[in-house]
Amino acid sequence: MKIILGENSTHLIKGFGSIKFHLESGESVVLHDVMYVPGLKNNLVSISALEDKGMRVAFIRVKVLTWPVGSPMRDAFTLGLISKGL
Repeated sequence: MKIILGENSTHLIKGFGSIKFHLESGESVVLHDVMYVPGLKNNLVSISALEDKGMRVAFIRVKVLTWPVGSPMRDAFTLGLISKGL
């Protein structure tokens, strides 16, 4: 299998699995069905996939925030930082 990015580059998918993120707050978040694509220099998270899993997503300044649907935004955690437009 392969993925094609917006600028038409193609990268092979080497595997699928789960990954655990350790947040600054000390909590952890696990994402399932993650693709391992060794040709990518940065980690990419699909916003639509997060929303399909019942998460809300917001971009505020340079932060990417996410929290469960039905929870208040004060429960949001920083999933990532925007860098070079990604």
